[in-house]
Amino acid sequence: MGFIRRSARIILKTTKLRPLLVAHRHRGIQPNDVFIASYPRSGNTWLRFLLSELLTGQAAEFEFVRQTIPYIGRHHRAPCLLPGDSRLIKTHEPYCRIYKKAIYLVRDCRDVVISEHSYQSMRGLYNTSFDNFLAHFLAGKVHGFGSWADHVNSWLGADLVDNTNLLVIKFENMRQNTEETCRKILDFLGVSVSIEATRNAIQNNSLHNMRKKEDAVRETRYREVRAVRTDLRFVNKGAVGGWRQGLNHQQVTCIEQQVGDTLARLGYPVGPVE
Repeated sequence: MGFIRRSARIILKTTKLRPLLVAHRHRGIQPNDVFIASYPRSGNTWLRFLLSELLTGQAAEFEFVRQTIPYIGRHHRAPCLLPGDSRLIKTHEPYCRIYKKAIYLVRDCRDVVISEHSYQSMRGLYNTSFDNFLAHFLAGKVHGFGSWADHVNSWLGADLVDNTNLLVIKFENMRQNTEETCRKILDFLGVSVSIEATRNAIQNNSLHNMRKKEDAVRETRYREVRAVRTDLRFVNKGAVGGWRQGLNHQQVTCIEQQVGDTLARLGYPVGPVE
């Protein structure tokens, strides 16, 4: 991880400095920009790959997606992919009024925490026991985007809800019925794409193919390194309900005591499973 990325990560966790970085990242946002928003580790990258291919007709590769649907703060040269010369921009930020239209992708908190722990542990960003990590995660201290519940509730309570400019998509539904979810998103964006093109994009960006694309990028990036660590992945398993095997009873109880109301608000099962 380079010096700039390390510095940005530190600033993101610093309460006093973070608003300055957030304001800087949001410079140049236009009222007609559309956002793909989510809490980290909720499937945002996969959705961007799908939409990049659906909206451009070109194969979605990591660098191409970064350019066509960039992260907030890198959006200044983003192309206008949508009707009305609108751009698509990725954000992990909680809702703020500068966002006028957005797709909010949400994932079960119990799966998110497992994915986040795996991601940060593999990269040496957060070396601690899972129970300690869980406590920090629920307190919103793992990164600069706050807690999962606060993030979700900020978006579910957004002004956009009242004027139908917010589309909430559950990661689990996108995994289980990707084609139907893509059609819903395309309708929301006001874009028409053929069924054949939609199915091709889904196939081209399956979990298996996403991991192959990541492998190709890593092979290029680390060509001069003798051994490439195959365990260091951004594209993980994309598990749905993996928390049932990955968390023990005490951990599940701890999570549900703190965020159970938000899980239930989204329709996720809470409490003993019959």
